Amino acid sequence: MFIGSSTIRLWKTLAQDFPKHRVVNRGFGGSEIADSVRYFDPLVLPTQPRQIVLYAGGNDIDAGKTPEEVFSAFRAFADKVRTALPRTQLAYISIAPNPARWAQVDRVMATNRLISDYARHHARKASLREEQSIGRIFPGGLSSGHDDNSTIR
Repeated sequence: MFIGSSTIRLWKTLAQDFPKHRVVNRGFGGSEIADSVRYFDPLVLPTQPRQIVLYAGGNDIDAGKTPEEVFSAFRAFADKVRTALPRTQLAYISIAPNPARWAQVDRVMATNRLISDYARHHARKASLREEQSIGRIFPGGLSSGHDDNSTIR
């Protein structure tokens, strides 16, 4: 399952990009991480996913939230996954610097560092992996279909 902001919602080739997997797209435009927490039960729970890929946070920063506030929302999402779906793996795609929002790049990078540090510290407990970009293979679990060595578990 992919969830998050419009980058996920507008990913029209998601199923084609992951042809060996049943892909569920739960992206919604303008969403912040807190929205993924708020709508977790109706959007995520019915599918009982084995893996969740979250891409969100850029809209949070654009709305004026601090890196610490965005990180707090991320932790709330990770906690919800861990509590409701303890066997589900969570991968986070780092917030991509947006040329149209370049004035926010320092806050984006600070947010990514907070989440990356958390992922490194809690990876075993939370089944959490941080991914650097959408185009990268998700090591040990999720592949775009371009690498025969990776599969969704």
